Amino acid sequence: IGLYFSASWCPPCKTFSPLLSDFYKHVKDEVEIIYVSSDRTREDFDAYYGKMPWLALPNDEEGGKRKVELAKIMKIQGIPTLIILDSNGLVITNDGRTHVQSAATTAAAAKQVVSRWKSTPAVPLEEGLRQSVGGILQRMLMTILKNPIYIFAMLYLIKWVYRKYTASQNGPAAVAMEQDEAPIPDDEF
Repeated sequence: IGLYFSASWCPPCKTFSPLLSDFYKHVKDEVEIIYVSSDRTREDFDAYYGKMPWLALPNDEEGGKRKVELAKIMKIQGIPTLIILDSNGLVITNDGRTHVQSAATTAAAAKQVVSRWKSTPAVPLEEGLRQSVGGILQRMLMTILKNPIYIFAMLYLIKWVYRKYTASQNGPAAVAMEQDEAPIPDDEF
C-alpha cells in the first residue's frame, strides 16, 4: 500500500504524479496507492484527483481529519511523499518517491521496484519513519548531485564570495591585481 501525500498546488507534486501514474499502470495488480490530499478546495481536489488512477481519502471534513492524523502519524515534512506499507501497516520504505523516480516508466523497472519492496523486511512505524534521518538535507544533497548546474553555481558563488572577502581584506590594490591590471599609484589621482 502506498500512501501518496500530495496536492494540486505543489509544483514537485505535479511533476511526480504523472511518473507515479505510469508506474502504477504497470503494478496496479500488486500495489494499491491512496491519495492523501492537501488540496485547499474541493474543486482543486476533483481536478487533480481526476487524473489519478488510484484511490483517495475523501475530500470532506472526515477525510480532512484523517489526513491531518495520518500526516502527524507518518511525520510528513513535505510533499510529494510516498510511504510504502505492507498489508499489516508496517513500513517498507518512507522514500517510495525516489524508488518510483528511479524506475522511470518501464514495466520491467516498475516490477523490479515492487519486487524489491516485497523482499524488504517491513518494520514498525517508528523505526520505518526514522529510516530517513537526513530528511531535508538529504533531499537537497540528492537534488544538487542530480543537477550538475547547481554544483557549478555553488562553485561560482564560493569563488565570488572568496574574491569579495579577499578584496575587503587587502584593499583596492588587491582588487586591481586580481583583475590583471596594474595598481594605480596614489600620486596619479
